Amino acid sequence: MDSLLLLALIIAQFVLLAAVLAVIVKRNNQRTDYLLNLVSNLRFADEAESAEQGRSGADPSSEYVASVTTTGPRLHLVDRAVRSMLAQSKPPRGVYLYISDQINVAEIPAKLRALEAHGLTIRQVPDVGPHTKLVYALKEHAQHKIVTFDDDMIYPDNMAACLLHYAGRFPGCVVANWARRLKFCFGRVLPSRWGTLLTPPLLERNIEQSAHHPKASLRTFAYGTSGVLYPPGALHEKVFDFKLMQKLCPKEDDVWFKAMSILAGTRTVETNLGINPRHYCISGSQVSALRHENQENRKNGEQLRAVFSAFNLYELIRKGD
Repeated sequence: MDSLLLLALIIAQFVLLAAVLAVIVKRNNQRTDYLLNLVSNLRFADEAESAEQGRSGADPSSEYVASVTTTGPRLHLVDRAVRSMLAQSKPPRGVYLYISDQINVAEIPAKLRALEAHGLTIRQVPDVGPHTKLVYALKEHAQHKIVTFDDDMIYPDNMAACLLHYAGRFPGCVVANWARRLKFCFGRVLPSRWGTLLTPPLLERNIEQSAHHPKASLRTFAYGTSGVLYPPGALHEKVFDFKLMQKLCPKEDDVWFKAMSILAGTRTVETNLGINPRHYCISGSQVSALRHENQENRKNGEQLRAVFSAFNLYELIRKGD
């Protein structure tokens, strides 16, 4: 009995030590991520002041356009996300920034206006929340592939190349760099973050990653954070029903667009872009980040279930997948 007790104590000590080491490693990783993020932001800040800015820009022959939205408080930060799209190895035909028509034109920073000479177009439209980043582009660029991106990220230069590569392999599919496979319990969809992560842990500079075997599926949920490609006709026409959109999921654009793709019978596939090296978050952008509210207040799950019930997406997925 004494030997069993001693063994139990030794095991408990090992478990405690492992837990302590895990905390130390996590904190060190967080410090490293913070420093890398800081360096990346400083680099982009330097580029904003550089006369070399003209070396990157839109390509009129490109097969896609890039679309983004931002809010008044972030208007002075979004230029970094835009520049990272203009600096892609496969740049877009143009970058379209859709902002509220309630924003005073005088509030648009000069550094943002300067990017208009390199492929940025600023459109003022009725604000429909985070969904603004795609719904107006769908109308304006119905014949082109559209890549959406977020206003608070600095993207690696092969972000769009990965999306385009997989769009070629899976024609007609929505393509996402970051994605999860939705899970269901007792006939109800669970919050997207509970789904199986499909995104590889490492970013491969060579987009041929033999270990990655994607499968297009109606259950694959695309996260807009790392970029999503929508081919022409990928979403159901109800995507423009703004009243219903505001009723069912006013703060979850990823959820609304996922519902509209299922309604259209469009599958989603993930790329091998991966999480590391990091997609750098723009300093100061998280003060008003919508994802915090959606996650902390469980809004993601509520809005996901709302659209699934409203459009009977459970049955469509059962039949389609």
